[in-house]
Amino acid sequence: MNLQEKAITETEAERRGAVPFSFPCRLDTECWILENMVEDFKRAGWDYCIIRKDVKVHSQNGSWQKPALELWKIS
Repeated sequence: MNLQEKAITETEAERRGAVPFSFPCRLDTECWILENMVEDFKRAGWDYCIIRKDVKVHSQNGSWQKPALELWKIS
């Protein structure tokens, strides 16, 4: 199962007692960062969840929303 399939909402993560651990990582270019962080969490025996959110991207052509994932640590 990939990270996108594991993603939950912020509300669900807060209900589980999770707190943000990473910055949002865009799905098109940065998911490898979260995959490595998840492996580190697994090795350390830490509980985690993945949050799906949209981030605003700015460029010379304007700005738009892009899908992203964020790693949260469950306390």
